[in-house]
Amino acid sequence: MKTNVTNDRSDIIASNILLIGIVIASIFMATGLVLYILDPSTAVNVVTTPLNKIPNELKNLNPVAFFSAGIFTVILTPVMRVISLIFSFLQNKEYKYFLISFMVLCIMTISYILATKGS
Repeated sequence: MKTNVTNDRSDIIASNILLIGIVIASIFMATGLVLYILDPSTAVNVVTTPLNKIPNELKNLNPVAFFSAGIFTVILTPVMRVISLIFSFLQNKEYKYFLISFMVLCIMTISYILATKGS
């Protein structure tokens, strides 16, 4: 039988992952907004920054790259939460929930692969 302390700890870790992800995404997006307000010409005719170019564009203070990094962080946050749940369920020997969480992670991965394949 599992203790509530272990489950409480897992809940705290999962909620902290969500909180940290949203805070980081908000910082990226707020920075992008400030940079855009300071110099709107840097984002002319640019819809998004490709994932592989985000680090270089962040160094160049490109506001669109900051928005893209924020959106990527929002997308990545639930994935990180599922990964933490997988480890938690495995550690607690809750194999049924481990398997369900692992299947969710597989679905998320397949969705990402299919989405990027089309672009």
